Amino acid sequence: MEGEHSRFTVATAGLSKHFNGNTALEHLNLMIPQGIVFGLLGPNGSGKTTFLKLLMGQLQPTAGHGSCLGLDICTQSLEIRQQTTYLGEDLQLYTYMKVEDFVQFCQGLYPRWNSTLLEHYRREFGIPYGKRINELSFGMRTQLALLVSLAPEPELLLLDEPLAGLDPLFRQRFFNTVLAETIARGKTVIIASHQLNEVERIADRVAFLYKGRLLKESTLEELKAANRVIRVAFLEEPPPSFWQMEEINGLVRRDNTFQFNVTANFETVYQKCREIPHSRLESMSKNLEEIFLSLLQEKIREESHHG
Repeated sequence: MEGEHSRFTVATAGLSKHFNGNTALEHLNLMIPQGIVFGLLGPNGSGKTTFLKLLMGQLQPTAGHGSCLGLDICTQSLEIRQQTTYLGEDLQLYTYMKVEDFVQFCQGLYPRWNSTLLEHYRREFGIPYGKRINELSFGMRTQLALLVSLAPEPELLLLDEPLAGLDPLFRQRFFNTVLAETIARGKTVIIASHQLNEVERIADRVAFLYKGRLLKESTLEELKAANRVIRVAFLEEPPPSFWQMEEINGLVRRDNTFQFNVTANFETVYQKCREIPHSRLESMSKNLEEIFLSLLQEKIREESHHG
């Protein structure tokens, strides 16, 4: 079991957290492989931050258990924090310090510190050493916080809505270069966000949370493959057997144009469409936001049915 878990940066079983009788996280089973970007997605209040704080040992679970970097999240949180950096919306910066002094202060907190890496990104982002942090713009403060999160070369980087308020150009550059280089060094990144389209560009695997419960966890590739859409304009009415295929759902019809989801065996369904006389036939992949909305609608229907 130990050897199996060593390939995973995070492994949880039945992980739950309740606050005063309210459920923040309920029975979460997750296995996050090493060396990937993992997107933890969901609206505000879905349990993303609670999950990250449980991993860091800042909160204790109400039930269940988990490991992070092969260490127990309940009893070995200090060892976990020594190999992990966490960056949330609430930036922990000593604003009265000069940038240079703050960097040196942070360096003293970590046994491992890559000054070359920090200096490379500091120059690239144009962060001035001589200024006090309270003289920097909000965007530059966030960039500085990102740099001191990366400099210790953590085994696990936890980003909790980290780029809120930053301009799109910087966010794109950060995702395309900085995170790519972090992963290339074999590190793991967990990014919690409600910006689904942004995470879609960089994540290897994603998990959708809703009201503290896991709706779906999958590789991005599998998720896209299971959420294809066909739009077709038939020249004659398809036979009833066509609509009885279990891979087809979510049918929307306007005159002779049909749009529907294909959840499996895409090539088979597409071929059957080709065999029916048509004037137009096209296929698309849903984006993450559309997939999440579909899962959410399904969950709400299920809840109202049981309610």
